[in-house]
Amino acid sequence: MGVRILQIIACIFFIFVISQHLSFSDTQTCQCEFDTDEYEATGYFAGTCSYTMNETRRKCELRRAEDYQDIRKSLIRYDKFGDPSELRLEILPITRELYYNPHVLIDLDPIHFFSFMMRSSYLAAPFLNDEERSIIDDLLLNMLKRHGQDMLPIFVGLPENAEKTFKEESTMMYVKKGTARLTVNIHGNSILICTKVLPEIKE
Repeated sequence: MGVRILQIIACIFFIFVISQHLSFSDTQTCQCEFDTDEYEATGYFAGTCSYTMNETRRKCELRRAEDYQDIRKSLIRYDKFGDPSELRLEILPITRELYYNPHVLIDLDPIHFFSFMMRSSYLAAPFLNDEERSIIDDLLLNMLKRHGQDMLPIFVGLPENAEKTFKEESTMMYVKKGTARLTVNIHGNSILICTKVLPEIKE
């Protein structure tokens, strides 16, 4: 009888652990969207993340969104997107409030915010050349100029449970709370860039 009870307790514990892991995976991870289960790249951390995938969905550059340390200066384009080191000081402290006090993000410049969050992964992606990076820059900038003011409240979570897909020629941006997912078409190839703000990991 005692053994049976222990088995039941162990089973309940196992189900609890699995359900917690699934919940954790959904909310605390940044995961590349490969076309096959043979590949996996997942970031388990709180804060920001960004990843870029090529047409085949078998190559992925995954990093913290604010990580511009190894980006060539010639790719930064300070005149259009600002200085990442300055934006980091301005944006990151506020971004950490997304899941606690989202109203503080609503006054951010959407062009500076989204470009800062998204560009590091595609500028660092070894499978893209400089021409492709420049095209993505221009397509992203055009999208943000047209729709950035509408995207920011959705990304922040105001109103609640809102989500929307914005479309321009060769470009599509899906936005929901804490996630922005950009798809661009370059010379017939579909490039995916996604950025997220992940909540703090609860012990």
